[in-house]
Parts: sequence; structure tokens; C-alpha cells
Amino acid sequence: MKKLNYNELVYKEKYYIDLKEVKAVNTNGSLSVILKGSENETNLLVSNDVDVIHLIFPSYATYSVTFEDYEYHDYDEVFDGTAFRIYKYSSLLKHLKRRANLDQQQINRKKEYQHYSLACMEHHLDVVSFDIPLVRFKKFGG
Repeated sequence: MKKLNYNELVYKEKYYIDLKEVKAVNTNGSLSVILKGSENETNLLVSNDVDVIHLIFPSYATYSVTFEDYEYHDYDEVFDGTAFRIYKYSSLLKHLKRRANLDQQQINRKKEYQHYSLACMEHHLDVVSFDIPLVRFKKFGG
């Protein structure tokens, strides 16, 4: 599998993803995400001619998966990307700073929390982490 930078995925245009697996690894507090990806959305439904993307968040404060029928678009939010997103302004992060211990954790760890999001077919995955996810990418046929 090829290693990529998450930002390379953020700026990937006309690319579609399907969520296959999310797994919290309790032994070290990391989060593993497996996706299928393709420039042809139909391939995700009917073909094995798809890329495999493995994201590993070395740490996370929270994550959630929302079925697309229940997804709410907050027009105040600002983000880069389409399928792979990084938020510049996030109501989720604002809420967590009020309701969780994120501010104190940022002070203790000397790191800023970031809201990452994956707009998949039928699901939307949100992850709040202060670590940039590691990316392993296997191109179909490659």
C-alpha cells in the first residue's frame, strides 16, 4: 500500500468513498477506518474495481457515524474538501469544547484538536483528533 498525506485526499476532486469499517483500537486509543474509493460512484456499488484506503488516527477525542438520512448540513461550518474534509470552523468542535474537556486537553498536550470528516455513500463519519490521520492507499490494479 502506498502512503499518502491526508491533504492529498482532501483536494481529490470527483472522487467517491464508501465506508467499510470503523474500529476503535482500545489498546492504544487509536481509530482505524477502511474505505473503498473510486472516481466512478457506481463502481462502489457493483464492482470490485475500487481503491482501498486505510486511515489510522493515532488518537481521537470522539468519532461518530451518521446514516445519510439523518445528516444535517450546518451552513455556518467551513471546510476544505468534498469526500475527505478538514474543518476550518466546526459546530461539532465548538460544542465539544463547551461540553467536553477539549480545552484543557489542548493545554495539557500543547496540540490543537481538528475536525476531520468523511462524506461517504450512505454514511458520514466525523472524527475529532489532534493527530493527522496516517493514510495507506492501494490503487485498484496497482
